Amino acid sequence: MYGIIQSNFINDLSGEEERAALLELGLTQAQYLADNYMKENEAAQSMDTISQIGDISKTRTVDPDTKAVHYETPPQRPLGAPEEYISLTDMMRRFEPETLDKLQGAIVNGKDWNSILQTFAKKASTNKDRVKEYREEEAARCKMGRRANR
Repeated sequence: MYGIIQSNFINDLSGEEERAALLELGLTQAQYLADNYMKENEAAQSMDTISQIGDISKTRTVDPDTKAVHYETPPQRPLGAPEEYISLTDMMRRFEPETLDKLQGAIVNGKDWNSILQTFAKKASTNKDRVKEYREEEAARCKMGRRANR
């Protein structure tokens, strides 16, 4: 499976048509392996994982200046976090990208990142409209991800 992922999902091709064709090929190869070489429960779990990796591969962006490749991963609740957990990083990215840039810059340069994070957290916790909008968007994203995996 690792070869399928590396060759078909996470690669250096820039053409969208080529990437889409390789993604379909990779999904087909993975399905063949799952159908013919795995037990039923292992096959289903493997295909769920492969589908998620395929979805992540579609989010590929390349920074035009640095040529650095970035993939968006689905939001994850940390182990033990409450159901209503909200990722401050995701909220910053959505509502205050300049604050996220400042936070990342402070972390990289060894500056005071804690005050930036605390200030944003306090603002976020009191802005009920943003929290509601964020939760609705995340619910829609999760729902779309489940549909894409079917």
